[in-house]
Amino acid sequence: MTIGQQILELRRKHRLTQKELADKVQEQNLRCDFTYISKIENDKLDGPPSEELIRCIAKILETDPEEWLAMVGQFDRKALQNVVEDIPEVGVLLRKLQNREISAEQIRDWLESVDETPRN
Repeated sequence: MTIGQQILELRRKHRLTQKELADKVQEQNLRCDFTYISKIENDKLDGPPSEELIRCIAKILETDPEEWLAMVGQFDRKALQNVVEDIPEVGVLLRKLQNREISAEQIRDWLESVDETPRN
């Protein structure tokens, strides 16, 4: 399911029209109109919405924005650079991901094992 399809589903669940959602976004001092919401929902954009807009819509629709941000490839590059500086192995991991040297199944297995690991 695309980010647009998820927004459409949640917007309907919250019983909002595209205009009402756009108005709520504008109340947060972001530029948005119902035609832009329509383009997002119908996957008609040339590029992804901004991180700021994704976070705003997620807040309005009461969902976690992180999945959407990952889905459209929005990452805080500076924060990633800082992590790589602190943990050089993260840079190796990112390069392997970039080169598709790690399968989706390996990633899922790893995430599952991390979630099961007790934290102190």
